[in-house]
Amino acid sequence: MLDAILITVGIVVATCSVAYKLLLLMYRAPEGPASPRDLDHAHPELKSAAPELRS
Repeated sequence: MLDAILITVGIVVATCSVAYKLLLLMYRAPEGPASPRDLDHAHPELKSAAPELRS
């Protein structure tokens, strides 16, 4: 009986996880070209990876 409960809980968790990821993909902000001002708040590694975008 316990194994059936654990399997059911696992299926529910996996289903909710996939549904959440799909919702994130559907409602995320549109990705456009990065502007130089976006790099002002970026991680230092991102700044060094894209020197042509800096002003």
